Amino acid sequence: MVDVLIEMHLLNARLRVTNQPLEGARDSILARYDIDSTTYARALTYYAAHTDEYSDVYRQVVDALADERGPVVAPDSIPEQPGLIPPSP
Repeated sequence: MVDVLIEMHLLNARLRVTNQPLEGARDSILARYDIDSTTYARALTYYAAHTDEYSDVYRQVVDALADERGPVVAPDSIPEQPGLIPPSP
């Protein structure tokens, strides 16, 4: 379930960024894990009733997504490059 949720989050992020529907992408993710939409819905319903287990699963999802994201670079740590950062007054 962790891997499915990771991919679903990445898909949702992709959809928000591109603003374009990716036909069949959700079904493709489910098929990759041999899950149909009914089984996925049942799993989400189960976890809604078992919040402690869901918290454990989601902690793994968040950790995996954070690992994929990598470090965030603060704007002031980007070296000044000609044409990218206007000169200081």
